[in-house]
Amino acid sequence: MVADVGWRYGFSFATAVRTPLGRGMAVDAAWRFPNLLRYGAILFQPQGDGDQIIAHQLTDSSLAEPQIIDLNPDWDVYVAINDQKQAYEDNNGSLDVYLRILA
Repeated sequence: MVADVGWRYGFSFATAVRTPLGRGMAVDAAWRFPNLLRYGAILFQPQGDGDQIIAHQLTDSSLAEPQIIDLNPDWDVYVAINDQKQAYEDNNGSLDVYLRILA
């Protein structure tokens, strides 16, 4: 579950994002996670040496209806915002991600 989303992808308050779906449109290869949503919250796992990544778009969910994602138990789990490559320096804010591991 993702909650309390409040971050900006630029210095202006007009760049505020309040949902894990970001701006809601898919992006191209110029972005960190192509084909996922612009400025969306992404859960990902680098494979092996990190040259390949398995990425999942996080969605608006609730404790009553959680988002279910299959993960590889042997790989680390990370959360990031889908921004243009090399363009994270102007981002600020936070979001809460609640992760429950089911064996």
